[in-house]
Amino acid sequence: MHTPSGDKLHLTETDWAKTQTVSSYSLENKQDGTYRIRGEKQGSTARFAYDQKQWKALINGVRDPQKTANANVIYTAELTKKSQIKSIQTQEIIETFVSRRATSTHVVNHLHDGFDVQFKTHPNAIKHNEPVQLKVLDQKKAVAGLQVEILQQTTDYSREGKVYKTLKTDQDGNLNFNLSDRGQYLLKMDYQQPFEMKEHALKRYKYTLSFNVI
Repeated sequence: MHTPSGDKLHLTETDWAKTQTVSSYSLENKQDGTYRIRGEKQGSTARFAYDQKQWKALINGVRDPQKTANANVIYTAELTKKSQIKSIQTQEIIETFVSRRATSTHVVNHLHDGFDVQFKTHPNAIKHNEPVQLKVLDQKKAVAGLQVEILQQTTDYSREGKVYKTLKTDQDGNLNFNLSDRGQYLLKMDYQQPFEMKEHALKRYKYTLSFNVI
């Protein structure tokens, strides 16, 4: 959690001890302004190898000759000493913003290492039919051409997410849109760092923002 004054606090399991349910938390919000709340979960790690001018999923073992070969898969037994190998670890991120008495702007800026979203429109001041702008960054660099989905809250008790709008970031990582309906929304992004990066350990970020349109 980032407080309106810019302090970064890590919430631990003991912080939830006094809550009534696992889906609620008593936020220490004595400061007026906007709080940025971020949850992170480390997911699984997959390995890939460069073969025949493409990156393929790397699987331990030997290919079964009785099964049809998958062109997108390579087995460890097929690797050579010069084979390039990279790993991709999935990280799930969910964010929301809460404002007490007034909105403030400190926490809407770029704050996190790695994948981050900078909000040029305050997420607690999004109004229907008015322009919204944010910028997607990875390691402080713009993420261009990233597909973004906006899901609207369902009213029919369906467990299926219903995509309200599909968008893409521009060449500078900016996302510009407006929403004609009031209500609660989720903004979802799935970004994998490209294999062209020099690092051998890459990240895949699954990001979700919860926000409201007034």
